Amino acid sequence: MAFQKQSMFQLLGSQLLTYTLVIVGALALIAPAVASKSAESWYSRLTWSAYTLVNKTTFGPDLTSFIAKSQPVALSGDNNAATEVNLEVAYFPAFSCSARVGLTINGGIDDVVHEQLLAAEMPLEISVDNQALAFPYLAETVESDSDTTTIQVYMDADFELRSAAQILIELGSQLTVEVAGQLAELSLRGSRDTITQVKKRCETAASQ
Repeated sequence: MAFQKQSMFQLLGSQLLTYTLVIVGALALIAPAVASKSAESWYSRLTWSAYTLVNKTTFGPDLTSFIAKSQPVALSGDNNAATEVNLEVAYFPAFSCSARVGLTINGGIDDVVHEQLLAAEMPLEISVDNQALAFPYLAETVESDSDTTTIQVYMDADFELRSAAQILIELGSQLTVEVAGQLAELSLRGSRDTITQVKKRCETAASQ
């Protein structure tokens, strides 16, 4: 009886080890999910442009997004470090073409500011034609080296707030953003037509 119990425990242990190895192997495949990116620009209107971004993956289907973006504008202020900001409105066919509103901050970003942005502790003062825009956010580092850092900041809000922000962006003339005491004024001219084109292309892709 003791031998049978021992054999059963050995069998269970062997099965558990096998399952563990399978899970670890699956996680190893999932980890390098994004293998490469490709971008195609296909529309422009005044100060805005549209492009398609494809994240090619090694596990699962590719992730496609259709993005309307403003021209980048340099932040100006006492601590200016040649940092640029641009505004983006993105749509994903895989997520029912729900709008994602965000900012890209690129340049010589101070380490303290970088850490505060990643922790969502840096207040972002954003307004459209002098009307304050609530902008709760999440941030991630896209690229970073000794000279340049690129951070993407996404509005972390429900559908209603994101939709309200999108409408303000489409109808407004100028968006002002303040980061760590530095200001950037982004033109919204052309945003409405560009966002309309991007959304249509997303909806077409989602229906296929």
